[in-house]
Amino acid sequence: MRSWLIHWLLKAVSILIVAQILPGIQVSGFGAAFIAAAVIAIASATLGLVLKVVLFPFAILTLGLVYLLVNGLMLKVPRRVVRIASEPTEGTWRRVSRATFRTPA
Repeated sequence: MRSWLIHWLLKAVSILIVAQILPGIQVSGFGAAFIAAAVIAIASATLGLVLKVVLFPFAILTLGLVYLLVNGLMLKVPRRVVRIASEPTEGTWRRVSRATFRTPA
């Protein structure tokens, strides 16, 4: 239980750090980052797992590059749930680039 809370806290801090570094991400505060970390974890554990199982044959063919797209899509889900303000023209490739710097769950 303690390690779960530590991981959740570290993910929230990493969201705040990434929001300071990348220009397309804005987080209103630590509470929003904490909720975003929870939503990202839930989305990755449920929808991400299903997508990774279904897209496994394509992952073999593309040598795992399809998983970068799955991780990018997992960052789109919390954006809809938690109001993390970002550029309206932000595309999938920007989310994929953020997913490459995200720490694994």
